[in-house]
Amino acid sequence: MSLDAELSAARSAIDQRDWPLALSTLHAAAQVYPSSADVHNLLGYSYRMQSPQALPLAITHYREALRLDVNHLGAHEYIGRAYLMLDRPDDALRHLETLQRLCGDLDCPPRRQLMDAIEAYRRSGTAQPTDGGRYHR
Repeated sequence: MSLDAELSAARSAIDQRDWPLALSTLHAAAQVYPSSADVHNLLGYSYRMQSPQALPLAITHYREALRLDVNHLGAHEYIGRAYLMLDRPDDALRHLETLQRLCGDLDCPPRRQLMDAIEAYRRSGTAQPTDGGRYHR
């Protein structure tokens, strides 16, 4: 199966919130496409959305996505959200700053959505695992 087909299958499982299927699909894809930042970003996303206890695994995959593609907008947003869930807003702010640099003056959903998540965190003192949007690349 092609990378696009693997990602499509994973996104379908994610849309259904079938985290075990998403994770198994993405782990299989990571075996074939280990240098795909999108695969690692979606692995992180799936772990983060599955359970707060899986946040360390989510962060591991977000970091790998960013190692593979330092400009991956979705990975910057999602790792920022994971850091908020771990009560590490300073780490989330660093990723927001990176998104601001990468996006410049363009309308940039990942930047806007992480900014909104940080503001909500500041107001309530807690963060939710919500995605804020769709699977950013």
